[in-house]
Amino acid sequence: MEVELEKQFNSWVDNLSKIRSLSNNTIVSYKSDVLKFFKFLESHLDSIPSIKNLRNLTITDFRSFLSYQRNNGIISNSIARNISSLKSFFNYLIKH
Repeated sequence: MEVELEKQFNSWVDNLSKIRSLSNNTIVSYKSDVLKFFKFLESHLDSIPSIKNLRNLTITDFRSFLSYQRNNGIISNSIARNISSLKSFFNYLIKH
C-alpha cells in the first residue's frame, strides 16, 4: 500500500484502541478485514492500493469484494463484520 494510505490505516487502528475502546480481538479482526480488502484491491485494480484508488471505488468494487469473500467460503457473520470493518475505516478516512 502507498505511504499515505499506510499512515491513515495505522492512525485508524490507533483510533480503534484509544478512542473507541474496542477489544483487542475486535481490533485484530477489523485490521485483518481491511488488509484483506487491500489485498483484494491489489489484484482487482491491478495496482497498489492508494488513497486515490479508494476515492475512485464504486459500489461494484465493494460488491466484488464481498462476492469474492463468499466464493472463498467466508460465512455470513464474517462478511457482516467485513462490512462493519470497511465502514469504520472509510468513515475514519472521511473525517480525517
